[in-house]
Amino acid sequence: GLYPWSCGMSIPTIDISPFFREGVEARRARRYAAAELRHACAEVGFFCIVGHQVPEQLVEDFIVASREFFVHAVEEEKCSIALDAETYRGYQRIGENVTGGQRDLHEAVDLFRELEPHDVHMGAFEHVGPVDGIQKVAFGRNKWPHAPASFKPLSEMYTEQMLQLGAKGS
Repeated sequence: GLYPWSCGMSIPTIDISPFFREGVEARRARRYAAAELRHACAEVGFFCIVGHQVPEQLVEDFIVASREFFVHAVEEEKCSIALDAETYRGYQRIGENVTGGQRDLHEAVDLFRELEPHDVHMGAFEHVGPVDGIQKVAFGRNKWPHAPASFKPLSEMYTEQMLQLGAKGS
């Protein structure tokens, strides 16, 4: 299957379809789903959502393209898109990412939504210090794999779907 959870732990599956319905029963179901989300975030750290209205074919195609990159890309291709220390975008080998002083055991391509300066009000970040470092991250450009050719367009379509999903929930 597409979701091979082989770690032996149970990952909560949360139905968010009530957020797209109206009525008393939907409100009750939304409260329940929100409580499930809260629990999953606080106690488990992971969750799988269903009822999100994102086309299943897009999700499947993006998973397939992602797998294709990680399984078939040669080391030279992966190195050509190595993680950029200023923008935090690009490929990370297993063990390169460090969280809480521990090397993570995952391989990743870190991508962000590509923004233009007019898309972000940088004044909102002034309380955290100089904004020039934040600007490098906010306005950096992704380092896209060359293969599979479908990776970039699928990633962009998936990102658009996630933005629409987030807008529906607000």
